[in-house]
Amino acid sequence: MKKQKSFAELDYFNAIACLLVILIHVLSVGITSLEKNSLQMAIVYLPWKLAAYVVPGFLFTGALKMALGFAGRENRLTPAGYVKYMWRRILKIYLPYVLWVGIYYLYFLRIGWVKPGIGVFLRYVFVGDLSSPFYYVVTVMQFYLLMPLWKWMTEKIPFWAAILTAAMVTHGMLYCEGILSQIGIAFPWRDRVFPSYLIFWVLGLYAGKYYDTVRETLKRHIGAALSLLIPIALYGFGSLWQHAKGIWLFDGNVIKLFSDCMTICVMLSLCILLADGTCAVVKKPFGFIYRASFTVYLSHCLFLQIITSAIGALGVTDIGVQLVLRAAMCYTAPFILWYVWYLMKKATTKLLQKRKEV
Repeated sequence: MKKQKSFAELDYFNAIACLLVILIHVLSVGITSLEKNSLQMAIVYLPWKLAAYVVPGFLFTGALKMALGFAGRENRLTPAGYVKYMWRRILKIYLPYVLWVGIYYLYFLRIGWVKPGIGVFLRYVFVGDLSSPFYYVVTVMQFYLLMPLWKWMTEKIPFWAAILTAAMVTHGMLYCEGILSQIGIAFPWRDRVFPSYLIFWVLGLYAGKYYDTVRETLKRHIGAALSLLIPIALYGFGSLWQHAKGIWLFDGNVIKLFSDCMTICVMLSLCILLADGTCAVVKKPFGFIYRASFTVYLSHCLFLQIITSAIGALGVTDIGVQLVLRAAMCYTAPFILWYVWYLMKKATTKLLQKRKEV
């Protein structure tokens, strides 16, 4: 079995996306509180809107890494190999997710936001709607469960056929709730089922299959990649105009699919340039953020709620002050929590090794 290649830019990509997830939730109070026509709203709205590519970006890099892993496996996927793969995903992703759902649930139970009961808790685990970041885990686990399908697809289906089909499915999912309602079926879970994000996953799979070529192409044509910032900016300002004026210019959900794909391309190109550089100033902090990213992703909204409650208790009404306090909490406490856990884990491992040596 060949050893899977490691590409630092993928870690950088996810580190930046982790920081932007926090930004989205920190800025949300401004979106709901500021005057729609104000300059302050524009300053808050544009980064909030354009950062929303992050979950598609996480799915893209997850699929890319999966496809890189296919190159390191034997052609035939055995049932034992699939079970081993899924067990690793459960230990690394799903169990931490369940743990954090439990922590959130106990906190919300204490403040009276949720009802008690094991059935209530399990429903939150299954649906992933106790806190806004959790739907990603519910969605990505569906993609992991279908790993044999993706392996077969990348081996048997041409990339153009797979990508066009995925785009059609993802576009169709935008309207599934309305279509199903016409036949009396309520389906409020479109945002947490895998077909809604299929285009990003399939793009990631084929980018991973041909990654050496993709990587070199993005490096050679960095100017073309950066030119995508123009339509991305147009989408952002158009969305701001719609929001501020309460008018309809375009279907933002449809355009967002294109904008997210372009933003992923731009960010991956920039991360490749960073990875090929020799600047340790970038490497060390991004490495730290990446290692902490999943814990931070799961935990930051709990810290956000804690600081929001404290802000309310203190009677702070200035939105600017609220944003500073929210950012200060969410960009520090989750990372400190992970680092303390990391040090404890490291110390425990060393202790166990010493005992084995005795």
